[in-house]
Parts: sequence; structure tokens; C-alpha cells
Amino acid sequence: MENAIYEWLMDEKTPEVRLRTLKEYKKLSDDDESVAQCKNELLQSKVYERGLKKLKKNKAWDK
Repeated sequence: MENAIYEWLMDEKTPEVRLRTLKEYKKLSDDDESVAQCKNELLQSKVYERGLKKLKKNKAWDK
């Protein structure tokens, strides 16, 4: 993989992309320190917050 692409995948601004890169491309386990740190960053991110809000919205089948 080209270095520029790898750097883009590992950008600090996108923990959701970085986590998948660490786990799927680098094949790191959940026990790896960098994976654990990335998960923590993701759990505190706006992307995760927005996803949770969408999951909590009332759905048509809830009525």
C-alpha cells in the first residue's frame, strides 16, 4: 500500500477508519494497545455519538 494512502487511513480525525485499518489491514488484536486506544477515541467521537442518536430514535415498528 502506498504510504500516502496508509497515512490517510490512519488519520487521527477518523478513529472509525483507523480502527478498521488496525484490525483488518494490520491484523492487530483487540488486546493491542493501539487498538484499545483507538476504540476509546472512537467511543468519544462525534461519529459514534451521532450513530447512537440514530439508533435511539423511534422507529415505525415501535408504534
